[in-house]
Amino acid sequence: MEIRSNHGPQPVNPTPVGKPAVRPGKSNESSVDFSSTQKLEDKLQSLPDARPEEVQRGRELVAQLNYPPKEGIDRISQLLAIQLKDRL
Repeated sequence: MEIRSNHGPQPVNPTPVGKPAVRPGKSNESSVDFSSTQKLEDKLQSLPDARPEEVQRGRELVAQLNYPPKEGIDRISQLLAIQLKDRL
């Protein structure tokens, strides 16, 4: 068995070894400011667990006899059948 390399005679450029580049105006110290993270956490905690207007909308939809629409159910069933067929 013969193995032929398809790499040409180009030399491999060595990776320069030295100090990593430092951005101007930045210190080498590792410090991270998480104050904005705390503000976000506080905002999330102040949000309600549920939106009353969406809960009401859901109740109204469920009360309808034609919800969800038959066309939507048919389309979902077709997509599920395609997925099942692909797995067999």
